[in-house]
Amino acid sequence: MKRSFTARCIFFILFFVILHSDLVWAVETVTGTGCANNKNAAKKYALADLSSQIRVRVESELYMAKKQYGAKYGDYTSYKIRLTSDLNIYEYSINYTERDGGFCADVFIPHDKISLYQSKAVSLVKEIDAYTGKADTVKLDSQKADLLHKALSKYNELDDVSVIVRFLGAIPPKPEKERAITEEDMIRMQRVSSDITQIAKNIMSRLNSKKAYVNPVQLHGSSAVTPFAAILTQQMRAYGVKNKDAPYQLYCQYSPEGDPFIISCDLKFRGVTESAFVTAAGAEVCNQVNCKSSALIKNIEQIFGSPGGGLFRGYFYTDYGDSGVMLREGDILTLYARVSEAADIAVFHNDGVKTSLLPLSKTGPVIKISEKHINTETELIKLKTAPPFGADTLIFIAYRGDFCELIPCRNGEQKIADNIDTEKLSAKLRELPKDKYIEKVIVFNTEPAR
Repeated sequence: MKRSFTARCIFFILFFVILHSDLVWAVETVTGTGCANNKNAAKKYALADLSSQIRVRVESELYMAKKQYGAKYGDYTSYKIRLTSDLNIYEYSINYTERDGGFCADVFIPHDKISLYQSKAVSLVKEIDAYTGKADTVKLDSQKADLLHKALSKYNELDDVSVIVRFLGAIPPKPEKERAITEEDMIRMQRVSSDITQIAKNIMSRLNSKKAYVNPVQLHGSSAVTPFAAILTQQMRAYGVKNKDAPYQLYCQYSPEGDPFIISCDLKFRGVTESAFVTAAGAEVCNQVNCKSSALIKNIEQIFGSPGGGLFRGYFYTDYGDSGVMLREGDILTLYARVSEAADIAVFHNDGVKTSLLPLSKTGPVIKISEKHINTETELIKLKTAPPFGADTLIFIAYRGDFCELIPCRNGEQKIADNIDTEKLSAKLRELPKDKYIEKVIVFNTEPAR
């Protein structure tokens, strides 16, 4: 049976309230659906679909909150969006139906489950308060560092659970001490390193990650892989495994704004997360190799940062994921899309110099998704990695209408232009109702073969 990913939203009411600097959503029912040859695989795809839907809705409301309430929600926005990409949904209801010789699974979080997630959040807050409180009283540096490490690990779990609690319409509890203060305490306790090789060794040894696949290190709030992140990822992979589907998965992220700054890592295995935190000498490290995203990529991510809204849903991704994509010369990158309604889809490619439309079909750069193919995975194009190397940006747009309304056509078809003004295109999209389009940015990094 051909694998099909289907997502449907039965009905939802989504709104947010600003209260004590927290965003809250109230959702009636959102269902994730996955189809496969067996029940276990169908459940896996359904849970991934539900997590993705939560991400889109959280992303949408945080984007609007940032627009309305200003820059103070910027860091909150980017951090929560990243966390929702891999939610641990452990309390849910599931129904199976037979279809085309296989099975489809429907999963959703009933509203009465909110107390279970809220209880988990309360428990985590108590653990955090206990660790940070004890850390303030112990005298030995080694004991203090151990307690702070345990507290920060629980902060990571709390962030995950809090997204779901807010999504279900409640206000999650807060620890007595803010995460940022605990991180500052940890920085003071750790030895600061400016050697990227040593930083990689420290991370892998603290998590005993020899069985783990190391996912690309992420710059906080961006899908790009910076030169620093690329080098650190390569150094860490020397200690891990090459199988991308390994049961142990390691994820790391950092924000280079502080000096020194913390690299936060999560080792995930069957729903269990173990965390590690390593401190890097900000100025020394970033003077060796660039730690930040380029101004061009930051601008593209900003102007195409709206995740859309309404009942029109879509997902864009590659066979290497949808963030932190790293490729070598000769690698093949396959682009995919899945939309909930008939739409025109186009992908724009920026190579650091110009932006052009990719040739998605034999007749032009636009693929038209008919009613027959909605909610199914559609392969858009295969790209082969070749010089020049560096960071490339893809802008995916799905539009419920004729794409000629967005990009000028000749004889009813778009030309593959090499000088598209992305800011004008973004401005046109902003004039449309939110349920008319979906956009997404994926940055991928390329390097020569070794």
